[in-house]
Amino acid sequence: MRITLIIAFLLFVVHQSFAQRYRLYPEMEISSLAMNEGELVLMNGDVIQGDLGLATVETSSGLQRINSVRMRKGSERLKFKAKEIKEIRIKANWSDQTLSEANSGDGLQIQLYSEAKADYYIFKNVTDKKGKPRLMQLLNPGFDHAIQVFVDPKSKDSAFASLVGKDTAKSYYLTRDDGQDGIYVKKSKYKKSFAGFFGDCAAIMAEFKDNIKWGDFAQHIYYYDQNCDE
Repeated sequence: MRITLIIAFLLFVVHQSFAQRYRLYPEMEISSLAMNEGELVLMNGDVIQGDLGLATVETSSGLQRINSVRMRKGSERLKFKAKEIKEIRIKANWSDQTLSEANSGDGLQIQLYSEAKADYYIFKNVTDKKGKPRLMQLLNPGFDHAIQVFVDPKSKDSAFASLVGKDTAKSYYLTRDDGQDGIYVKKSKYKKSFAGFFGDCAAIMAEFKDNIKWGDFAQHIYYYDQNCDE
């Protein structure tokens, strides 16, 4: 009996460790772009490093959208429209997150993001469902080779949902490979849509089909990245 309890406890610890290790990256408020060290990757392939300035933001129906980004490179001041930018990389300032993460009871989170080689907040230029280009934050850097998870541009959830120790967002915007033809994945319909999105991989269906939980979403994405990306 005692051995059985020990084994059960160890399995629980392993499961919890696995689930925490592959949590999605914390979301970043657009207003936090200002005065951060980072770099812009332009559509023509140029990479520009410097201090990011305030982004010009359009607010529509309570939602924010980046229209342009300013950057200071030495004494030079630059401005780029969103359509000119392929990717924004913003250096992660872990010291600013220490207090929030300590309060969440997940002191290992900084180490885990580092292990995922996610040293930057990343915004990518993605074509949305209406065919419009948007700069969206990538939430799974480090395990985004097959599926890219972005902040849902229509969501009004807290911008720091992922930072409180749980993936509390109710929806995400997902793309595959080339960043086109994305879909919205919602908490309320996740079980029903699981097979439709992951069904091309027998391994993930066998592993999770009998216990599909929205709280394990990041784990599902990581598993697919490691076992189904061919």
